[in-house]
Amino acid sequence: MSFDEFKESVLPYRATDEPLLYKKSELRERFHSILSMEGTDKITVPIERYKMYILKQQRISYYTERKNNLELYDLFLPSTEFNCHNQVTWTANLFRACGIPVCYEFTPQWPDRENRHFWNASPDSTGIYIPYSTPQNNLKEDWDEHLKYAGKVYRRTFGINKQAPYFLKAPKEVVPEILSLPTLQDETYRYHQTVSLELPFTASTHNRLAYLSYITRSGIVPVAWGEINSCAEKAVFHQVPLSMTFILSYYEGDSLKTVGEPFRLVSLKYIEDTPQPLTARENASALSLSWNGADLLCAEDKDVENGISYREYRCDTTRYMDMLLYRKYPLKPHLLKLHKQLKGAYVLARNKLHDHYDTIAVLSETPKPDWQTVTVKNTKRYRYFILATANRRPLNIAEIEFWGYDTSSPQGTDDMQKLEMKAAETYWNAIDEDAETFISAPTMEFELECPAVIKEMKFIPRTANNMIVAGNLYSLCYFQDGIWKEFERKKAKDGSLSFKNVPAGGVYILKNLDYGKEELPFLYEGGKQIWISQ
Repeated sequence: MSFDEFKESVLPYRATDEPLLYKKSELRERFHSILSMEGTDKITVPIERYKMYILKQQRISYYTERKNNLELYDLFLPSTEFNCHNQVTWTANLFRACGIPVCYEFTPQWPDRENRHFWNASPDSTGIYIPYSTPQNNLKEDWDEHLKYAGKVYRRTFGINKQAPYFLKAPKEVVPEILSLPTLQDETYRYHQTVSLELPFTASTHNRLAYLSYITRSGIVPVAWGEINSCAEKAVFHQVPLSMTFILSYYEGDSLKTVGEPFRLVSLKYIEDTPQPLTARENASALSLSWNGADLLCAEDKDVENGISYREYRCDTTRYMDMLLYRKYPLKPHLLKLHKQLKGAYVLARNKLHDHYDTIAVLSETPKPDWQTVTVKNTKRYRYFILATANRRPLNIAEIEFWGYDTSSPQGTDDMQKLEMKAAETYWNAIDEDAETFISAPTMEFELECPAVIKEMKFIPRTANNMIVAGNLYSLCYFQDGIWKEFERKKAKDGSLSFKNVPAGGVYILKNLDYGKEELPFLYEGGKQIWISQ
Protein backbone atom coordinates (compact mmCIF):
# COMPACT_ATOMS: atom_id res chain seq x y z
CA MET A 1 0.00 0.00 0.00
CA SER A 2 1.32 3.45 -0.91
CA PHE A 3 0.93 6.65 1.12
CA ASP A 4 -1.50 8.11 -1.44
CA GLU A 5 -3.66 4.98 -1.23
CA PHE A 6 -3.61 5.21 2.53
CA LYS A 7 -4.53 8.91 2.48
CA GLU A 8 -7.54 8.19 0.29
CA SER A 9 -8.60 5.25 2.45
CA VAL A 10 -8.64 7.17 5.74
CA LEU A 11 -10.37 10.30 4.42
CA PRO A 12 -14.14 10.17 3.95
CA TYR A 13 -13.79 12.16 0.71
CA ARG A 14 -11.04 13.29 -1.65
CA ALA A 15 -9.59 16.37 0.02
CA THR A 16 -7.76 19.06 -1.95
CA ASP A 17 -6.40 20.69 1.21
CA GLU A 18 -4.75 19.24 4.27
CA PRO A 19 -6.98 16.93 6.37
CA LEU A 20 -8.98 18.63 9.07
CA LEU A 21 -7.53 16.59 11.92
CA TYR A 22 -4.10 15.65 10.57
CA LYS A 23 -1.55 17.78 8.78
CA LYS A 24 0.15 16.07 5.87
CA SER A 25 3.33 15.45 7.85
CA GLU A 26 1.32 13.99 10.74
CA LEU A 27 -0.68 11.82 8.37
CA ARG A 28 2.50 10.44 6.80
CA GLU A 29 3.89 9.63 10.25
CA ARG A 30 0.60 7.95 11.12
CA PHE A 31 0.81 5.95 7.87
CA HIS A 32 4.21 4.50 8.72
CA SER A 33 3.17 3.66 12.29
CA ILE A 34 0.09 1.82 11.00
CA LEU A 35 2.11 -0.12 8.44
CA SER A 36 4.16 -1.52 11.32
CA MET A 37 1.00 -3.09 12.81
CA GLU A 38 0.07 -6.64 11.92
CA GLY A 39 -3.12 -7.14 9.94
CA THR A 40 -2.96 -3.62 8.47
CA ASP A 41 -4.87 -4.16 5.23
CA LYS A 42 -7.62 -6.38 6.65
CA ILE A 43 -8.50 -4.70 9.92
CA THR A 44 -6.46 -1.61 10.78
CA VAL A 45 -7.09 0.59 7.76
CA PRO A 46 -10.90 0.16 7.76
CA ILE A 47 -10.95 1.01 11.48
CA GLU A 48 -8.73 4.03 10.79
CA ARG A 49 -11.08 5.22 8.09
CA TYR A 50 -14.04 4.89 10.48
CA LYS A 51 -12.09 6.66 13.21
CA MET A 52 -11.16 9.59 10.98
CA TYR A 53 -14.70 9.94 9.65
CA ILE A 54 -16.36 9.96 13.08
CA LEU A 55 -13.81 12.38 14.53
CA LYS A 56 -14.34 14.78 11.63
CA GLN A 57 -18.10 14.62 12.10
CA GLN A 58 -17.72 15.28 15.82
CA ARG A 59 -15.54 18.29 15.11
CA ILE A 60 -18.07 19.67 12.63
CA SER A 61 -20.84 19.14 15.21
CA TYR A 62 -18.80 20.48 18.14
CA TYR A 63 -21.33 23.21 19.03
CA THR A 64 -24.44 21.14 18.34
CA GLU A 65 -26.77 20.79 21.30
CA ARG A 66 -28.58 17.50 21.72
CA LYS A 67 -32.36 17.70 22.29
CA ASN A 68 -33.25 14.05 21.71
CA ASN A 69 -31.54 10.69 21.35
CA LEU A 70 -30.30 10.42 17.75
CA GLU A 71 -29.50 6.70 17.92
CA LEU A 72 -26.78 5.95 15.33
CA TYR A 73 -26.16 9.64 14.68
CA ASP A 74 -25.23 10.18 18.30
CA LEU A 75 -21.80 9.05 17.08
CA PHE A 76 -21.50 12.36 15.22
CA LEU A 77 -21.88 14.49 18.34
CA PRO A 78 -18.98 15.25 20.69
CA SER A 79 -17.99 12.09 22.54
CA THR A 80 -18.44 13.75 25.94
CA GLU A 81 -22.18 13.53 25.35
CA PHE A 82 -22.16 9.86 24.36
CA ASN A 83 -21.34 7.05 26.79
CA CYS A 84 -18.89 4.27 25.96
CA HIS A 85 -21.57 1.54 26.05
CA ASN A 86 -23.49 3.20 23.19
CA GLN A 87 -20.30 3.91 21.25
CA VAL A 88 -19.22 0.29 21.48
CA THR A 89 -22.67 -1.03 20.56
CA TRP A 90 -23.10 1.15 17.47
CA THR A 91 -19.50 0.59 16.39
CA ALA A 92 -19.91 -3.19 16.62
CA ASN A 93 -23.13 -3.06 14.58
CA LEU A 94 -21.55 -0.88 11.87
CA PHE A 95 -18.35 -2.92 11.67
CA ARG A 96 -20.23 -6.21 11.43
CA ALA A 97 -22.39 -4.80 8.65
CA CYS A 98 -19.16 -3.98 6.77
CA GLY A 99 -17.69 -7.43 7.33
CA ILE A 100 -15.20 -6.38 10.04
CA PRO A 101 -15.01 -8.94 12.88
CA VAL A 102 -15.56 -7.16 16.18
CA CYS A 103 -16.74 -8.00 19.67
CA TYR A 104 -17.98 -6.13 22.73
CA GLU A 105 -15.87 -6.28 25.91
CA PHE A 106 -15.99 -4.52 29.26
CA THR A 107 -14.71 -4.33 32.80
CA PRO A 108 -17.40 -4.25 35.51
CA GLN A 109 -15.20 -2.03 37.70
CA TRP A 110 -11.83 -0.34 37.25
CA PRO A 111 -9.39 -1.25 40.04
CA ASP A 112 -8.58 2.46 40.53
CA ARG A 113 -11.89 4.28 40.01
CA GLU A 114 -15.57 3.83 40.75
CA ASN A 115 -16.98 3.16 37.29
CA ARG A 116 -16.98 0.58 34.51
CA HIS A 117 -15.85 0.78 30.89
CA PHE A 118 -16.78 -0.77 27.54
CA TRP A 119 -14.70 -1.15 24.38
CA ASN A 120 -14.33 -3.19 21.18
CA ALA A 121 -11.83 -5.87 20.16
CA SER A 122 -10.93 -7.22 16.72
CA PRO A 123 -8.50 -9.94 15.60
CA ASP A 124 -5.13 -9.06 14.12
CA SER A 125 -3.51 -11.15 11.37
CA THR A 126 -2.51 -13.84 13.90
CA GLY A 127 -6.07 -14.23 15.18
CA ILE A 128 -5.41 -12.59 18.55
CA TYR A 129 -8.17 -10.18 19.57
CA ILE A 130 -6.75 -6.70 20.19
CA PRO A 131 -8.77 -4.10 22.19
CA TYR A 132 -9.45 -0.49 21.24
CA SER A 133 -11.80 2.30 22.35
CA THR A 134 -13.61 3.83 19.40
CA PRO A 135 -13.70 6.24 17.76
CA GLN A 136 -10.57 7.82 19.22
CA ASN A 137 -8.33 4.74 18.94
CA ASN A 138 -7.34 1.96 16.59
CA LEU A 139 -6.07 -1.50 17.58
CA LYS A 140 -4.15 -1.29 20.89
CA GLU A 141 -3.61 2.49 20.62
CA ASP A 142 -5.03 3.12 24.10
CA TRP A 143 -3.47 0.02 25.65
CA ASP A 144 -0.48 1.50 27.49
CA GLU A 145 -2.28 4.47 29.00
CA HIS A 146 -5.72 2.99 29.49
CA LEU A 147 -6.91 -0.55 28.79
CA LYS A 148 -4.03 -2.46 30.33
CA TYR A 149 -5.19 -1.08 33.70
CA ALA A 150 -8.56 -2.84 33.42
CA GLY A 151 -8.99 -5.58 36.02
CA LYS A 152 -11.45 -8.38 35.32
CA VAL A 153 -12.57 -8.31 31.66
CA TYR A 154 -15.63 -9.96 30.10
CA ARG A 155 -17.11 -10.33 26.62
CA ARG A 156 -20.78 -10.35 25.63
CA THR A 157 -21.35 -13.16 23.16
CA PHE A 158 -24.17 -14.40 20.93
CA GLY A 159 -24.21 -17.91 22.40
CA ILE A 160 -24.90 -18.83 26.01
CA ASN A 161 -22.11 -19.75 28.39
CA LYS A 162 -23.00 -22.50 30.86
CA GLN A 163 -20.20 -21.30 33.16
CA ALA A 164 -21.78 -17.86 33.62
CA PRO A 165 -23.45 -17.02 36.97
CA TYR A 166 -26.84 -17.08 35.23
CA PHE A 167 -26.59 -20.89 35.07
CA LEU A 168 -24.39 -21.56 38.12
CA LYS A 169 -26.38 -19.72 40.78
CA ALA A 170 -28.96 -21.23 43.15
CA PRO A 171 -32.63 -20.64 42.20
CA LYS A 172 -33.14 -17.62 44.48
CA GLU A 173 -29.55 -16.47 44.69
CA VAL A 174 -28.77 -12.79 43.98
CA VAL A 175 -26.25 -12.07 41.22
CA PRO A 176 -24.82 -8.60 40.44
CA GLU A 177 -26.71 -7.17 37.48
CA ILE A 178 -23.68 -6.61 35.28
CA LEU A 179 -22.60 -10.26 35.76
CA SER A 180 -26.08 -11.75 35.33
CA LEU A 181 -26.18 -12.24 31.55
CA PRO A 182 -26.31 -15.81 30.18
CA THR A 183 -23.98 -14.71 27.35
CA LEU A 184 -21.03 -13.65 29.51
CA GLN A 185 -17.52 -14.95 28.81
CA ASP A 186 -14.42 -14.32 30.92
CA GLU A 187 -11.57 -12.81 28.86
CA THR A 188 -9.25 -11.67 31.67
CA TYR A 189 -6.48 -14.04 30.53
CA ARG A 190 -5.96 -11.86 27.43
CA TYR A 191 -5.26 -8.76 29.55
CA HIS A 192 -3.27 -10.15 32.50
CA GLN A 193 -1.33 -13.16 33.57
CA THR A 194 -3.90 -15.13 35.55
CA VAL A 195 -4.20 -18.20 37.75
CA SER A 196 -6.97 -20.38 39.12
CA LEU A 197 -7.27 -19.92 42.87
CA GLU A 198 -8.91 -22.03 45.57
CA LEU A 199 -9.76 -20.18 48.79
CA PRO A 200 -11.15 -21.35 52.16
CA PHE A 201 -14.87 -20.54 52.40
CA THR A 202 -16.43 -21.23 55.79
CA ALA A 203 -19.53 -19.00 55.70
CA SER A 204 -22.88 -20.72 56.12
CA THR A 205 -24.94 -20.14 52.97
CA HIS A 206 -27.15 -21.96 50.49
CA ASN A 207 -25.62 -19.97 47.64
CA ARG A 208 -23.56 -21.66 44.96
CA LEU A 209 -21.43 -18.62 44.13
CA ALA A 210 -18.86 -16.52 45.94
CA TYR A 211 -17.21 -13.38 44.58
CA LEU A 212 -13.89 -11.61 44.52
CA SER A 213 -14.58 -7.94 45.18
CA TYR A 214 -12.60 -4.75 44.79
CA ILE A 215 -12.39 -2.40 47.76
CA THR A 216 -13.46 1.15 46.77
CA ARG A 217 -14.05 4.39 48.63
CA SER A 218 -17.75 3.47 48.88
CA GLY A 219 -17.33 -0.14 49.96
CA ILE A 220 -16.85 -3.40 48.05
CA VAL A 221 -17.79 -4.21 44.44
CA PRO A 222 -17.94 -7.83 43.13
CA VAL A 223 -15.99 -8.34 39.89
CA ALA A 224 -15.40 -12.12 39.63
CA TRP A 225 -17.41 -15.21 40.52
CA GLY A 226 -16.33 -18.61 41.82
CA GLU A 227 -18.16 -21.82 42.66
CA ILE A 228 -18.61 -22.78 46.31
CA ASN A 229 -17.87 -26.35 47.41
CA SER A 230 -19.73 -26.46 50.73
CA CYS A 231 -18.51 -29.94 51.66
CA ALA A 232 -14.85 -29.02 51.22
CA GLU A 233 -15.45 -25.46 52.51
CA LYS A 234 -13.72 -24.05 49.44
CA ALA A 235 -14.47 -21.53 46.67
CA VAL A 236 -12.71 -21.83 43.31
CA PHE A 237 -12.05 -18.84 41.04
CA HIS A 238 -10.64 -18.85 37.52
CA GLN A 239 -8.63 -16.23 35.66
CA VAL A 240 -7.57 -14.33 38.78
CA PRO A 241 -5.09 -11.58 37.78
CA LEU A 242 -1.89 -11.16 39.75
CA SER A 243 -0.98 -8.06 41.78
CA MET A 244 -4.57 -6.91 42.34
CA THR A 245 -6.16 -6.61 45.76
CA PHE A 246 -9.43 -8.50 46.37
CA ILE A 247 -11.59 -9.59 49.27
CA LEU A 248 -13.66 -12.78 49.27
CA SER A 249 -17.39 -12.08 49.51
CA TYR A 250 -20.86 -13.57 49.04
CA TYR A 251 -24.49 -12.44 49.04
CA GLU A 252 -26.68 -12.81 52.09
CA GLY A 253 -30.05 -11.80 50.69
CA ASP A 254 -29.36 -8.50 48.90
CA SER A 255 -26.35 -7.64 51.07
CA LEU A 256 -22.76 -8.39 50.13
CA LYS A 257 -20.82 -9.91 53.03
CA THR A 258 -17.06 -10.40 53.34
CA VAL A 259 -15.07 -13.48 54.29
CA GLY A 260 -11.55 -13.15 55.65
CA GLU A 261 -9.18 -10.29 54.90
CA PRO A 262 -8.11 -8.39 51.76
CA PHE A 263 -5.39 -10.20 49.83
CA ARG A 264 -3.39 -10.17 46.63
CA LEU A 265 -1.25 -12.62 44.70
CA VAL A 266 2.16 -11.10 44.12
CA SER A 267 4.70 -12.19 41.53
CA LEU A 268 7.94 -10.34 40.85
CA LYS A 269 8.25 -11.86 37.37
CA TYR A 270 6.14 -13.24 34.54
CA ILE A 271 5.17 -16.82 35.22
CA GLU A 272 5.88 -19.34 32.50
CA ASP A 273 2.69 -21.39 32.90
CA THR A 274 0.33 -18.70 31.55
CA PRO A 275 0.54 -16.38 28.52
CA GLN A 276 1.49 -12.74 28.70
CA PRO A 277 -1.18 -10.12 27.84
CA LEU A 278 -2.41 -10.03 24.22
CA THR A 279 -0.47 -13.12 23.16
CA ALA A 280 -3.00 -15.99 23.38
CA ARG A 281 -5.55 -16.92 20.73
CA GLU A 282 -7.64 -18.95 23.14
CA ASN A 283 -8.01 -19.46 26.86
CA ALA A 284 -4.79 -21.15 27.92
CA SER A 285 -4.90 -23.38 30.98
CA ALA A 286 -3.92 -21.27 33.97
CA LEU A 287 -1.71 -22.29 36.83
CA SER A 288 -3.89 -23.69 39.63
CA LEU A 289 -3.10 -22.53 43.16
CA SER A 290 -4.66 -23.18 46.54
CA TRP A 291 -4.46 -21.09 49.70
CA ASN A 292 -5.07 -23.16 52.83
CA GLY A 293 -4.85 -20.30 55.28
CA ALA A 294 -1.14 -20.73 55.89
CA ASP A 295 0.55 -21.78 52.65
CA LEU A 296 0.07 -21.24 48.92
CA LEU A 297 0.18 -24.59 47.13
CA CYS A 298 0.05 -25.79 43.54
CA ALA A 299 -2.72 -28.13 42.45
CA GLU A 300 -0.28 -31.04 42.90
CA ASP A 301 -0.03 -30.06 46.60
CA LYS A 302 3.55 -28.86 46.39
CA ASP A 303 5.12 -25.50 47.19
CA VAL A 304 4.83 -22.77 44.56
CA GLU A 305 8.15 -22.51 42.73
CA ASN A 306 7.52 -19.54 40.44
CA GLY A 307 7.83 -16.72 42.94
CA ILE A 308 4.10 -16.13 43.53
CA SER A 309 3.16 -15.26 47.10
CA TYR A 310 -0.16 -14.75 48.86
CA ARG A 311 -0.25 -11.56 50.92
CA GLU A 312 -3.05 -10.89 53.37
CA TYR A 313 -3.75 -7.42 54.78
CA ARG A 314 -5.20 -7.76 58.26
CA CYS A 315 -5.51 -4.50 60.17
CA ASP A 316 -3.83 -5.15 63.54
CA THR A 317 -5.17 -2.89 66.27
CA THR A 318 -2.49 -4.15 68.67
CA ARG A 319 0.40 -3.05 66.45
CA TYR A 320 0.95 0.54 65.37
CA MET A 321 2.90 2.63 62.87
CA ASP A 322 3.30 6.25 61.82
CA MET A 323 2.21 7.52 58.39
CA LEU A 324 3.33 10.47 56.27
CA LEU A 325 0.91 10.94 53.36
CA TYR A 326 1.18 13.20 50.31
CA ARG A 327 -1.78 12.15 48.15
CA LYS A 328 -5.27 10.71 48.33
CA TYR A 329 -5.18 9.32 44.77
CA PRO A 330 -2.22 8.33 42.55
CA LEU A 331 -0.92 10.46 39.71
CA LYS A 332 -2.76 9.54 36.52
CA PRO A 333 -0.64 8.10 33.67
CA HIS A 334 -1.83 10.64 31.11
CA LEU A 335 -0.91 13.51 33.45
CA LEU A 336 2.52 12.03 34.07
CA LYS A 337 3.05 11.97 30.31
CA LEU A 338 2.07 15.66 30.10
CA HIS A 339 4.46 16.50 32.94
CA LYS A 340 7.34 14.83 31.10
CA GLN A 341 6.66 17.10 28.12
CA LEU A 342 7.44 20.10 30.33
CA LYS A 343 11.09 19.12 30.67
CA GLY A 344 13.15 21.72 28.82
CA ALA A 345 10.51 24.46 29.04
CA TYR A 346 11.99 27.94 29.50
CA VAL A 347 11.05 31.40 30.72
CA LEU A 348 11.88 34.54 28.74
CA ALA A 349 11.75 38.00 30.31
CA ARG A 350 12.18 41.64 29.32
CA ASN A 351 11.48 44.99 30.93
CA LYS A 352 10.14 46.92 27.94
CA LEU A 353 7.99 45.76 25.05
CA HIS A 354 10.67 46.27 22.42
CA ASP A 355 13.65 44.95 24.41
CA HIS A 356 15.32 41.65 23.65
CA TYR A 357 14.26 38.72 25.80
CA ASP A 358 16.58 37.16 28.39
CA THR A 359 16.27 33.48 29.33
CA ILE A 360 15.91 33.51 33.11
CA ALA A 361 14.91 29.89 33.84
CA VAL A 362 14.91 26.44 32.22
CA LEU A 363 13.14 23.34 33.57
CA SER A 364 15.98 20.82 33.49
CA GLU A 365 13.94 18.01 35.08
CA THR A 366 10.42 16.61 34.81
CA PRO A 367 8.36 18.64 37.29
CA LYS A 368 6.70 17.10 40.34
CA PRO A 369 2.90 16.71 40.36
CA ASP A 370 2.39 19.47 42.94
CA TRP A 371 3.64 22.95 43.81
CA GLN A 372 7.35 23.46 43.25
CA THR A 373 9.82 26.31 43.19
CA VAL A 374 12.36 27.19 40.50
CA THR A 375 15.14 29.46 41.76
CA VAL A 376 15.99 32.32 39.39
CA LYS A 377 19.55 33.68 39.50
CA ASN A 378 18.80 37.24 38.50
CA THR A 379 19.50 40.83 39.53
CA LYS A 380 17.73 42.64 36.66
CA ARG A 381 14.20 44.04 36.70
CA TYR A 382 11.63 42.58 34.33
CA ARG A 383 7.97 43.17 33.57
CA TYR A 384 7.01 40.97 30.57
CA PHE A 385 7.36 37.18 30.52
CA ILE A 386 6.89 34.29 28.11
CA LEU A 387 6.77 30.66 29.23
CA ALA A 388 7.22 28.12 26.39
CA THR A 389 7.99 24.45 25.84
CA ALA A 390 11.11 23.43 24.00
CA ASN A 391 9.23 20.91 21.82
CA ARG A 392 6.20 23.12 21.02
CA ARG A 393 3.99 20.74 22.96
CA PRO A 394 1.21 22.24 25.13
CA LEU A 395 2.40 23.53 28.50
CA ASN A 396 -0.44 22.14 30.61
CA ILE A 397 0.23 24.49 33.51
CA ALA A 398 -2.42 24.77 36.25
CA GLU A 399 -1.01 27.70 38.25
CA ILE A 400 2.07 29.91 38.08
CA GLU A 401 3.45 32.60 40.40
CA PHE A 402 6.50 34.89 40.33
CA TRP A 403 8.18 35.90 43.58
CA GLY A 404 10.73 38.66 44.04
CA TYR A 405 11.13 42.38 44.80
CA ASP A 406 9.08 45.11 43.23
CA THR A 407 10.69 48.43 42.27
CA SER A 408 9.76 50.16 45.51
CA SER A 409 11.00 47.44 47.91
CA PRO A 410 14.52 47.09 49.31
CA GLN A 411 16.13 43.89 48.07
CA GLY A 412 16.25 42.12 51.40
CA THR A 413 15.29 38.45 51.75
CA ASP A 414 12.51 39.28 54.19
CA ASP A 415 10.85 41.55 51.65
CA MET A 416 10.49 38.98 48.86
CA GLN A 417 6.82 38.69 47.94
CA LYS A 418 4.37 37.20 45.50
CA LEU A 419 4.13 39.63 42.59
CA GLU A 420 0.84 40.76 41.11
CA MET A 421 0.40 39.40 37.58
CA LYS A 422 -2.01 40.07 34.76
CA ALA A 423 -2.63 38.25 31.50
CA ALA A 424 -4.94 38.09 28.54
CA GLU A 425 -8.11 36.06 29.01
CA THR A 426 -6.49 33.23 27.02
CA TYR A 427 -3.99 32.65 29.84
CA TRP A 428 -6.15 33.54 32.82
CA ASN A 429 -6.56 29.93 33.96
CA ALA A 430 -2.90 29.85 34.97
CA ILE A 431 -3.24 32.73 37.47
CA ASP A 432 -6.84 32.27 38.70
CA GLU A 433 -5.78 30.50 41.95
CA ASP A 434 -7.74 27.42 40.91
CA ALA A 435 -5.63 24.26 40.50
CA GLU A 436 -8.48 22.54 38.63
CA THR A 437 -8.13 24.84 35.61
CA PHE A 438 -5.12 24.88 33.31
CA ILE A 439 -3.53 26.29 30.17
CA SER A 440 -2.70 23.92 27.32
CA ALA A 441 -1.17 26.39 24.85
CA PRO A 442 2.51 25.90 23.84
CA THR A 443 3.32 29.43 25.08
CA MET A 444 1.97 31.77 27.77
CA GLU A 445 2.51 35.50 28.17
CA PHE A 446 2.28 37.44 31.45
CA GLU A 447 2.84 40.94 32.65
CA LEU A 448 3.60 42.31 36.13
CA GLU A 449 1.92 45.39 37.52
CA CYS A 450 5.36 47.02 37.66
CA PRO A 451 8.96 45.90 36.95
CA ALA A 452 10.46 43.59 39.56
CA VAL A 453 13.54 41.51 40.33
CA ILE A 454 12.45 37.88 39.98
CA LYS A 455 14.00 35.40 42.41
CA GLU A 456 11.60 32.46 42.24
CA MET A 457 9.01 30.97 39.93
CA LYS A 458 6.45 28.74 41.62
CA PHE A 459 4.10 26.59 39.57
CA ILE A 460 2.00 23.46 39.51
CA PRO A 461 1.57 21.42 36.31
CA ARG A 462 -1.85 20.27 35.19
CA THR A 463 -3.33 18.23 38.00
CA ALA A 464 -6.48 16.50 39.19
CA ASN A 465 -5.88 18.20 42.57
CA ASN A 466 -5.45 14.89 44.42
CA MET A 467 -2.42 15.93 46.45
CA ILE A 468 -2.78 17.20 50.01
CA VAL A 469 -4.26 20.72 49.90
CA ALA A 470 -3.45 23.10 52.75
CA GLY A 471 -6.57 24.10 54.69
CA ASN A 472 -8.66 21.06 53.66
CA LEU A 473 -10.00 18.59 56.23
CA TYR A 474 -9.05 14.92 55.73
CA SER A 475 -10.16 11.63 57.27
CA LEU A 476 -7.86 8.60 57.49
CA CYS A 477 -9.79 5.31 57.56
CA TYR A 478 -8.78 1.64 57.76
CA PHE A 479 -10.69 -1.35 56.34
CA GLN A 480 -11.91 -3.85 58.92
CA ASP A 481 -14.82 -6.33 59.06
CA GLY A 482 -15.90 -5.38 55.56
CA ILE A 483 -16.31 -1.64 56.22
CA TRP A 484 -14.28 1.56 56.49
CA LYS A 485 -13.57 2.67 60.07
CA GLU A 486 -12.34 6.21 60.74
CA PHE A 487 -9.04 6.53 62.55
CA GLU A 488 -8.54 10.31 62.71
CA ARG A 489 -9.56 13.59 61.11
CA LYS A 490 -6.94 16.24 60.50
CA LYS A 491 -6.73 19.59 58.68
CA ALA A 492 -3.74 19.95 56.37
CA LYS A 493 -1.26 22.74 57.08
CA ASP A 494 0.87 22.13 54.00
CA GLY A 495 1.36 19.48 51.29
CA SER A 496 1.55 16.49 53.63
CA LEU A 497 -0.31 14.87 56.54
CA SER A 498 1.28 13.02 59.44
CA PHE A 499 -0.60 10.40 61.48
CA LYS A 500 0.71 8.69 64.61
CA ASN A 501 -0.05 5.21 66.01
CA VAL A 502 -2.13 3.97 63.07
CA PRO A 503 -3.20 0.27 63.28
CA ALA A 504 -0.64 -1.57 61.13
CA GLY A 505 -0.81 -4.06 58.28
CA GLY A 506 -4.15 -3.16 56.70
CA VAL A 507 -5.79 -1.36 53.79
CA TYR A 508 -6.33 2.40 54.19
CA ILE A 509 -7.99 5.33 52.50
CA LEU A 510 -7.54 9.09 52.89
CA LYS A 511 -10.71 11.08 52.24
CA ASN A 512 -10.88 14.81 51.59
CA LEU A 513 -13.99 15.93 53.49
CA ASP A 514 -14.02 19.36 51.83
CA TYR A 515 -13.52 18.64 48.15
CA GLY A 516 -13.34 15.95 45.47
CA LYS A 517 -14.32 12.30 45.12
CA GLU A 518 -11.18 10.68 43.68
CA GLU A 519 -9.84 8.66 46.59
CA LEU A 520 -8.15 5.28 46.27
CA PRO A 521 -7.37 2.70 48.98
CA PHE A 522 -3.71 2.04 49.62
CA LEU A 523 -1.28 -0.12 51.55
CA TYR A 524 1.51 1.40 53.61
CA GLU A 525 4.84 -0.42 53.46
CA GLY A 526 8.39 0.80 53.93
CA GLY A 527 7.18 4.31 54.73
CA LYS A 528 5.37 4.65 51.38
CA GLN A 529 1.84 4.54 50.04
CA ILE A 530 1.29 1.58 47.71
CA TRP A 531 -1.93 2.10 45.79
CA ILE A 532 -4.32 -0.82 45.74
CA SER A 533 -4.32 -0.86 41.91
CA GLN A 534 -0.53 -1.18 41.62
